[in-house]
Amino acid sequence: MMERERRQKQYNLDYAFNNVFEPGDAIIYSDIDEIPKADVVAEELKREWKSIGLIPTLFYYYLNCRETEGKSKWAGIRMIRPEERIIYNVVRKNINDRTVYDAGYHFSYLGDIRYKLKSWGHADRYDRPPYNDPEHIKMRRKRTRFFDEKGPEKNNLGICSRLCA
Repeated sequence: MMERERRQKQYNLDYAFNNVFEPGDAIIYSDIDEIPKADVVAEELKREWKSIGLIPTLFYYYLNCRETEGKSKWAGIRMIRPEERIIYNVVRKNINDRTVYDAGYHFSYLGDIRYKLKSWGHADRYDRPPYNDPEHIKMRRKRTRFFDEKGPEKNNLGICSRLCA
């Protein structure tokens, strides 16, 4: 599953370089549930850099369920100004010139979680019990705890705001 996702993302980069990208352009690279703030992008485009990591605020399960403890270290949104064709895995693993916090929104596990688990790049790991069990999902939403097995201690995330219903 991960290989298919990697190939799709590489195809997107190749297409951009062959058909759209002009020297000096910036590429914003993220998953569909990671949205950069427009004002952050506008401000960063005025500066000199080759790669910036944008760390978004994390929302889990519901639009009003915001991560409130700790700071996510996941710079899932990247802004890059490549000088030559790039390889997707290199983009994700490169060290950024700098990192900007509170630079966007990451909406994770909104909607039908079981459907996401089936189609996600990590399906081999999470589309199985206990993760895809409706009771497990219900319990995680009710306790407003993060979904994966790492837990808040290991991934530097905490619980969501009690605004969640």
